[in-house]
Amino acid sequence: MTLLIGQIVNPEILHYTGCMDFQRDVRAMKRIVDRALRVFFVQKTAEAKQVDSQCIRLVAAIEAFTLGGGKRMRPFLVWLGYMTQSNSVRSAAPARALPGELMSVMVGTELFHTFALIHDDIMDADLKRRGRPTVHAFFQAKSRAVGGVARIRFGESMGLLAGDLALVWADEQTGKTEHRGVLSLYRQMKQEIIFGQTLDILFADGDPSISKATIDTYKTAWYSVIRPLQMGAALAGASALTLAQLARFGLPVGQLFQLRDDVLDGEIPPDVGTNRSETLTRQALSALDAMRPSPLVRAYLRELVIFVWKRGK
Repeated sequence: MTLLIGQIVNPEILHYTGCMDFQRDVRAMKRIVDRALRVFFVQKTAEAKQVDSQCIRLVAAIEAFTLGGGKRMRPFLVWLGYMTQSNSVRSAAPARALPGELMSVMVGTELFHTFALIHDDIMDADLKRRGRPTVHAFFQAKSRAVGGVARIRFGESMGLLAGDLALVWADEQTGKTEHRGVLSLYRQMKQEIIFGQTLDILFADGDPSISKATIDTYKTAWYSVIRPLQMGAALAGASALTLAQLARFGLPVGQLFQLRDDVLDGEIPPDVGTNRSETLTRQALSALDAMRPSPLVRAYLRELVIFVWKRGK
């Protein structure tokens, strides 16, 4: 039996009382999305078992990786984009289950993030993420091969398959909506992140014609902030003007997101990062001033800017 995720999730209500706790509400949405993901993985485990019980190993690795950490910021931003079209001033989350289409897009966005991280770890040869083995490192450790090269190849091969399968599932979940605008934004997001990753690899290879700013824009800003916000807003019927305004707001926020990662990774000195963050913050807040969401959504978007820069890994 196929379970409809949006029908079985009973989300906590995110209250706004004038002294919003943004991180509390992000955590509440994470619990909502995680419950939906657990249901999804139960379904996929059953489907894998029908093919061969050994296929469950791949599903289990993706599930462990996805649920093993992360703040679910992209699903949160899909929801927040959706709420930009709401006139509510008291509570942003409905008392009943979230709309099924919205929930599926949120889950699809997180599975897309899983795909991107798994493949990124392979390309960067990273063995740890969130304090745990990356997917390809996990499978490398499980390899029955004797030689080191064979073990590495096995791990990377299984990692590639895991990332591919996560992308297939992201397509499946996002495709549950028939909204052409959402699907178009999703297609653009897939292309953008692949082009961004391509530029990153060429840059690492020493190509002097590529700027890191361009890499950060396409590898991080569009898929981490802009597209999730736009997809949620489009699903709720946002105009082309609203989508453009969200892009103007989301671009400096996405760049701020990457800047924070660079500081946390030690690639940029904290003082340099702080100076740059002040410029990006001003740009984001200026773009927000041009928008007219409800007071609640405006408060969330302002808190988002602060959260992105202050967050830990």
